[in-house]
Amino acid sequence: LYIFVIALALSLLFISLLIRHSARLGLMDDPTGDSRKIHSEKIPRSGGLGIIMASGLAMLIILPFKESPLLFLIACLVIVGFGLLDDILKLSPLQKLGGQAIGVAIAMSGGMVMFSLPLLENSPALLSYCITFFFVMGVINGVNFSDGMDGLAAGITLMALLLLLILALESGVY
Repeated sequence: LYIFVIALALSLLFISLLIRHSARLGLMDDPTGDSRKIHSEKIPRSGGLGIIMASGLAMLIILPFKESPLLFLIACLVIVGFGLLDDILKLSPLQKLGGQAIGVAIAMSGGMVMFSLPLLENSPALLSYCITFFFVMGVINGVNFSDGMDGLAAGITLMALLLLLILALESGVY
């Protein structure tokens, strides 16, 4: 709960600062020439960056300084860094997938692996690593593909996180 409150407060601060300075930082979304855009004027595209900065800082403040949360945070920063590079330089799909794969591998090296899988309780560890890798890559790209309209990816992510919270509370794993 503390992490959530700190992250929420910092998100409000960081997002307002980033929106104010988006043009100077080169973080504006220009709809010119892209028929998929629903807006007609340049708008700031720095909300996600503000949220990840706030969440990362909240984690560093609250969680004990151990390897696993630190590797998870580094993995998030790698994925966000490649997302920023893509926004600025327009990376190829293979480069984007490579950056995401590096981030997922870092997170998995910190222990983020699903070993207890329904219907696969006694599966080999290699299968757990493969399923975890492809699941996380799928989630990253699912959110990325839904990020065409303001608030859509955030809304989908919020609903998914609420579902995961309910499942974790019901199962006692939190």
